[in-house]
Amino acid sequence: HFGSGPRAICVEERLPSPSTSSMAPGHAVSVEVVSEPEEAGGWAVLEVNAEGMGDGELIMHWGIGKTRVDEWAVGSDAQVKTTPESAHVQGACQALFPPSDAQGCRKIKVEIKGDAGVKGFQFVLHKKPNDWLKNGSSNFIVNLAKVHGAKVFRNLMKAALEADAAAKHQVWSCQGVEVAVFASDAQGSCKVKALVDSEHDLVLQYGPAGDDRRWQSSTRLPLSKVEGTVSEGNVTLTGPDCQKYLMFVLHDASSNQWLKDSGRDFAMELPAIEAAKFQPQPRAERAVSKKFGKFVKEAAEEEGEAAVTKEFNAGGMEVVVIASATELECNVHVLVDTTTDLTVQYGSAGADRTWKYSKRVPLANMPDQAHEAFISIPAAEVDKNFMFVLHEGAVNRWIKDGDSDFCFELPRHPEWDRLKREEEARRAAEMEKAMAGRTGFLASRKEREAKADISFAVFDLERDCGEVDVACYSTDGGKGAKVEIRGWFHPRLGECTLHFGVLSGLRSGEWKSPLEEKSVTWPPGVTAIDGKACQLKFQQLENHVQGIDFTMPASTKKSDAGEEAIEPSIAGVSFVLKSSSGDEWFKPRSGGNANARFTSAGRWKGEWAHVADKIVEQEVTWECMSLKRRYENCLEFVDAWEKQSEGMTMRKMRSWNTLVHVDSSKAVWSRMPSMPVFEVPDEEDIKANKEGFWSWIFVWQRFSFQRLLTWERNTCTQPRMLAGTTNQITLRMAELWKAHPRCRMWIRWTLATMGRGGSAGQQIRDQILVIMHGHNIKEIHGTYYEQWHQKLHNNTTPEDIGICRAIIKYLQTDGNMGEYWKVLADHGIDKERLASYSRPITTEPYMVNTDR
Repeated sequence: HFGSGPRAICVEERLPSPSTSSMAPGHAVSVEVVSEPEEAGGWAVLEVNAEGMGDGELIMHWGIGKTRVDEWAVGSDAQVKTTPESAHVQGACQALFPPSDAQGCRKIKVEIKGDAGVKGFQFVLHKKPNDWLKNGSSNFIVNLAKVHGAKVFRNLMKAALEADAAAKHQVWSCQGVEVAVFASDAQGSCKVKALVDSEHDLVLQYGPAGDDRRWQSSTRLPLSKVEGTVSEGNVTLTGPDCQKYLMFVLHDASSNQWLKDSGRDFAMELPAIEAAKFQPQPRAERAVSKKFGKFVKEAAEEEGEAAVTKEFNAGGMEVVVIASATELECNVHVLVDTTTDLTVQYGSAGADRTWKYSKRVPLANMPDQAHEAFISIPAAEVDKNFMFVLHEGAVNRWIKDGDSDFCFELPRHPEWDRLKREEEARRAAEMEKAMAGRTGFLASRKEREAKADISFAVFDLERDCGEVDVACYSTDGGKGAKVEIRGWFHPRLGECTLHFGVLSGLRSGEWKSPLEEKSVTWPPGVTAIDGKACQLKFQQLENHVQGIDFTMPASTKKSDAGEEAIEPSIAGVSFVLKSSSGDEWFKPRSGGNANARFTSAGRWKGEWAHVADKIVEQEVTWECMSLKRRYENCLEFVDAWEKQSEGMTMRKMRSWNTLVHVDSSKAVWSRMPSMPVFEVPDEEDIKANKEGFWSWIFVWQRFSFQRLLTWERNTCTQPRMLAGTTNQITLRMAELWKAHPRCRMWIRWTLATMGRGGSAGQQIRDQILVIMHGHNIKEIHGTYYEQWHQKLHNNTTPEDIGICRAIIKYLQTDGNMGEYWKVLADHGIDKERLASYSRPITTEPYMVNTDR
């Protein structure tokens, strides 16, 4: 947001640079229209103003838009010229600002040829060596077409100033809307005129405010069109409404959108009114002084040695922290000398200054342009250091102590160490008891699975929140069914709540309201949330396990294969969970809802049925699937299998030297057999258990290798992401091969269905771009090479290797399309396959100037 004055493009805005620490707050950047092309011999004249930058070397680094406004290109002297004269550097032009004038403003005149076809002008400011000032995260951009089209708005502004030269005025430009406000003293009252250039019919909502910029009242005024797209509104403020600021926002009722000044309310400083001004009653708040020194003195007098103080200076702002220790807590008082609305993000840290948690609290306004926050830390949570940073949400700016977080060593109280030891001992005892419950929960899973003759589903929850089993088994000889949901949840979550719906079909993910299913006997406490979802609290069972049970009728049907299957009255339930406090939601580690389906038709009924069900669920019902995500799901399966089959104890991994033999005389490496040469003393049921699991994993990955399963569906997979995940799963398979001799054959077969991985995933894509640019192959939408580049970048699959080989063969044979399609056919790719990608390839390659 930049610009000011009667012919300004945008509003003058205070811009503390988010990426620069050496530039002090209070910079102002503006661009003023001096003359139109028809007024100055065919040249539009702009003036770039920089205020508060000092007299050091300041450079305007600029470019122009030839085909679009936001393009950055180097202009010629026939298109653009500056005073002082600019110098050409690589990819840009640079002009040196002259020294400041009497008002502390530094100016550069920019002249743009009216008929040169220039769409836009953009720039950033640069102080050597490494300081850059931008408009938030973007360059300062001037839309020249909009400048010329806003002539009516500027003429009305000029007329308003000529009618009252003494009036205060301010101009803003936000989201394509130009706003100008004029305010003048009218014998004891304040007259305000607002001009708004917008295609929409807007309403001005305004109210007076004091130094703290807090609204004291609110009034709405519809704006009236005066000429073209410019609207006008007039307000007269009297008596108590004549405060220091007029706060306002603009409301577009047609779309219910609110227009603000970079996320904050507009604030127009009003002229001082000669008549006696109304003084509002002070708010009931703690008495404060203009200087923080009084707070430091008070803390020293009241707390003595229990209080400590530290002062910081960040970006021209004084930051003072005062902390005092009591028997039960540590009280921290943060004071900041600033007029900006800030938030404190804080946490405790040990001697290594590593944050152990993070919380946020907004700074409250104080008189005299300062802010404060009071923070209480329980004694059990106090560590050596108090870490914090400041955040300005309006411009997404983080304020630190130089390049590091603010660090403040907290005072200590003699009782804290005892309280901390007691709290740690209590938490450790609770955690030990809870973890014992988790071990028991996992150990009894086999029993629950054996009982579930209809279906059994297992869900490993994200963020280590716990585990959930859903068992459905028949009752009354197949005439009924009972569902038992059992969960072990982390102690921090408390008694959890099930947020669920009934699945509308056997393979559908659509929810419908459980209360519509009259045949189901739900437990007491089911509460409807909306038309499709209900909530129900878990009941606390023994050993930190929570549960929910419900029953329903069922019927026996024969499948196409002639086998009998029990079908409950509902297809299944889908759910997520939330903690007892309601502020933490969690779901399965896979990222989707937990879908438990109650049918035995077409399901595997042997060992690891829940694994087979999950694989089918992911491949059939998930809207988004890719090779990368399949590998990630496989990693989750094998991690859960190892945890369940081997327990959670740590073990020493075997050395590769015990598995690989090196013949030093011939320098030949030879691998030991995949199957052990001696019998591993496993029980027969354990052998079958392990091999049963790995047979499912192998078949699953074999189907994927043969492209019987999709490699990408509604996803975005970049080369570096696929390469990283492939590395992860192949290394994990190698570790499992070492650790589980009984399963080595299955693991080796599974590993053979996967790619090698590597570290050059992103490098491949980048080097292809280098080749394209080096041979002047344009990235034009709809052309072959751009389509393939987009497919490679967003939907990477092993098929890209076959496509790349086909392109190389096409170029080597001087554009022989037959060879191109032959290579693709060798890799199982045809025209329909190319067009089926999320980023389809619908065109054919063409010859370019290559060195082959």
